[in-house]
Amino acid sequence: MSLSCECGYDDYEWFYVIEDNWRIAQTDFKCYGCCKPGKDGDKVRLLVEQSYPEEEDYENDEPVTTGYKRICEECCDLYDSLIELGFCMSADWGFIRDAHEEYKHEYVRRKA
Repeated sequence: MSLSCECGYDDYEWFYVIEDNWRIAQTDFKCYGCCKPGKDGDKVRLLVEQSYPEEEDYENDEPVTTGYKRICEECCDLYDSLIELGFCMSADWGFIRDAHEEYKHEYVRRKA
């Protein structure tokens, strides 16, 4: 399950930040948010994977960037909307698609 109302800050192996600024994809890609293919030239934002080193002698409290994933424009819009509603999401392949489906199933009123 990727959608949550509790945004706890437990001890995770890694965490993510989605950049606010838009970029233009320089190559074809697979969107990390929905797993759909994207094309060179599409608007994207980056999901930046970060973690804290486990080494005890590491003196800096700053996280270290461990990877980047591209998120398509549609997923970024859905992500922003869900975050504005107060939800949190764990980030796995297809996490925005899954969170949107969960939101529709759990929170959208059905017509009687």
